[in-house]
Amino acid sequence: MRLPLSLSPRRSRLLTVVLWLAHALAAVAIAAAELETLIKLALWLLVAVSFWHQSRPCLPAQIVLKADGRLILVERDGGCREAMVETDTTVYSWLIVLRLKVDGRRRALSLPFDSLAGDGHRQLRLWLRWLTVNAPA
Repeated sequence: MRLPLSLSPRRSRLLTVVLWLAHALAAVAIAAAELETLIKLALWLLVAVSFWHQSRPCLPAQIVLKADGRLILVERDGGCREAMVETDTTVYSWLIVLRLKVDGRRRALSLPFDSLAGDGHRQLRLWLRWLTVNAPA
């Protein structure tokens, strides 16, 4: 793998479907519950706000993986931020939950297999594995 490596995340269809289903299930559960109408309306409003908030993609335009274990997040507005990978990052063959420390704050990126074009998901998994193997003890 040649570093630095630039990955361009995109909106995941799988994650979009899961979010739709979860919010639809919550709306149906509220409808089936024996609650006052005003409480149901308030809960449906909360589900709608949650759906709106979750459906807005907050992915960076690019993720640049560096050889020294750092990564650079290139935001959609053109700004760049350096980030460090947290130890509680989760890696599966179909999903990476990338936990980062950016400017002293924590951030998480959920990256299902279809959110990175081509071989990007595999390359990110390899880089994360390489990062843990080469981490100082």
